[in-house]
Parts: sequence; structure tokens; C-alpha cells
Amino acid sequence: MTAICRLIDRATVWLLRNRRMPLDITATAEHFRGGMEVVQARIPRLLHDHGHVELELHIAELCDAGVPAELARQVAGQEIVFAALNVVTVARDTDTPLEVVTDVYFELGFALSFDWLYVCVRDLPALDYWHRGARGMLRDELSVELRKLTTDVLRLTPDSLSFAQRIDTWLELKQNKLAHYRSVIAELKSAGTPNFAMLSVAVREVRALTRDGQIDGENAA
Repeated sequence: MTAICRLIDRATVWLLRNRRMPLDITATAEHFRGGMEVVQARIPRLLHDHGHVELELHIAELCDAGVPAELARQVAGQEIVFAALNVVTVARDTDTPLEVVTDVYFELGFALSFDWLYVCVRDLPALDYWHRGARGMLRDELSVELRKLTTDVLRLTPDSLSFAQRIDTWLELKQNKLAHYRSVIAELKSAGTPNFAMLSVAVREVRALTRDGQIDGENAA
């Protein structure tokens, strides 16, 4: 129940920040329903090995606490379904099918170690209100930046390519910026359990990837 309440809080804050006010609840629910269904249906194929392990462990914990198996699976997957808010927004902004945006969003996140960063942020100690707020700030900023990066991929690569080819093309175009970002991530991973300051640096490096709209190859052309 606590996890669901946290998810509702996050979704509420997201909507207040990203939707026009006053908020039409019925229209908003209808707007995002399709994206929620697409992401929910694609969860099994969107997760890589580590993600599958995390999901199954969460399901097992809920079942051990007395939650029925089917409900446990739905609750455990809600963190992933939350991404549908970003997926629907990117699909609308780039006029791209939901399925394509969903695949790019999750696969790009994996390619850039966002799955690892999310787990590190989630596991930060939340000793009081301020620690919880700081942790939430990092998590939400990662979500915002992944949405921007997904939009960048879709706008800079041809529609004729598969989602995997579009990501590979974008990674090659951004290789100069990504080299520094990846060195920072590798250093953090080798350091053991990163603290708040270290993860703040990682988020700053993520922001650098979306700071301007120019691709590296354009400057050399």
C-alpha cells in the first residue's frame, strides 16, 4: 500500500508539472490510458536480466507479505508503468507510435545505465523528510532527462530504422559526449555503493547530454 501511495504522489506531481491547468481528470485519464496499456503489455520484453530479477524479487516480497500473486505482479510493475506518462508525452510531441517510443525509451535507458542509476537512487537512505525529498528529486530528474533523450533519438534518426538501429545511430552521433558520461558511470560503479553526492554528479552528467540540441557530427560537417 505504501508503494502505491508513493506512486500516486509521483504521478500527481508529474501531472501538475506537465499538464495544463485546470486539470481535466477524465480527459487526462483517457489521454494516458493507451500508453499505460502498451507499457504494461510490453514489460516482460522491456526488462533485461537485472530488471527481471528485481521485478521477481519485488513480487516475491509482496507475496510473502500476504499479497495475492496477480495483485503482487501488478503492484511490482507499477514503477515501470509510471514511465508511460513520459512515453505518451514523447509520442505526442514527436508524432511517433507508442510502441516505438516505449521500446526506445526503455532500451535507451538500459544503454545509458539508467536502470542502475534508478536502483542506486532508490536505495539511498531516507532518514527524514529532507533525505526523502532529495532522493525523489534525483529520481524525477532522471525521468525528465530520459524523456528528453528519447525525444532526441526520435528527432535525429530516420523513421525507417528499427528502434534498435535508431538508438545505435544516436549513440554514434553522440559518441564524444557519451565517452565522458560513460567514464563517470564506470567510475561510480567501481566505487561500490554510490552516495547522494556521487549520484548528483551522475545526474549532472546526464543533463550535459541534453544541454544543447546539436549532435557531435553536425559540428564537424
